[in-house]
Amino acid sequence: MLGRLDFCTDAHKLWRYIYSKHATPLDANVPDTRHPEALQLLLRDKLAHISIAIAQKGTLPVTDTMAQNIGRSFIQRYAYYAQLPDICQRLDALVAQGTALPPPQPYPLDAFPYAIVRHHDTNHEHIHIALGCYGLQGERIEMRPTRYARRLMEVILRQLEREMDLPGMRYSWEIRAEQGKHNSIETWAARQIGGSKGINTLKQAIKDAMAQADSWEQFRNQCQAHGIELIRSDTPDAYGKLAYKYRGIYLKPRQLGEDYGWQAIEQQLERNRTHQRSR
Repeated sequence: MLGRLDFCTDAHKLWRYIYSKHATPLDANVPDTRHPEALQLLLRDKLAHISIAIAQKGTLPVTDTMAQNIGRSFIQRYAYYAQLPDICQRLDALVAQGTALPPPQPYPLDAFPYAIVRHHDTNHEHIHIALGCYGLQGERIEMRPTRYARRLMEVILRQLEREMDLPGMRYSWEIRAEQGKHNSIETWAARQIGGSKGINTLKQAIKDAMAQADSWEQFRNQCQAHGIELIRSDTPDAYGKLAYKYRGIYLKPRQLGEDYGWQAIEQQLERNRTHQRSR
């Protein structure tokens, strides 16, 4: 069972995934699963979308019930794990030391909006799961940065493989480590900006720019003074739409670390504004 992970906030794109002519609806927890506006419930913030290819076990065919159970188990586990207060630290320990996550606990399926469909438009069976990141009572299960969400999804897929006695895939970070690739920043991009020295110079420049600004406009100007072009979306859903251009190379915040993302910058700017007001 292989996972192909994606994050989708486009209702029309999601509509094509979930309700195409090749789809067989298996389960859903939205008011009207055949109407596009119902998907807005899933899209209140961000939406986790995952496509899972289902491996046939021997000669045993994959039934709709089996596919539905896989989808439900995945949703329950993701909702449980994502709300653990130390889940990011646990996932870091899993990657660095192989420390397993605690056994999953049951989570009520009706707490979050979701949709599960089975697709037969390719030569392999697969299901699509769309999971809203806000619960129906306001609970939030979205994870930042998204690399942790992807990592958690992969961990859950490996759990399900073991429980279904399927040939388990190796973790992607284990494969990357064997190949000598970095998890934090792509090797090619690192070389283009001067290796580890260039990365550290860039990080320090961004930190300096944050320390000297109390607005996004000032932060942009400070970045320019350090030779960094700040690329920020001004659309209403701009949260997280951020990149840096340095020495001709585009870098996303996730490639540098949590301290260089949208939320960290906004928090630092607010601290700077508070300090200015108190003077």
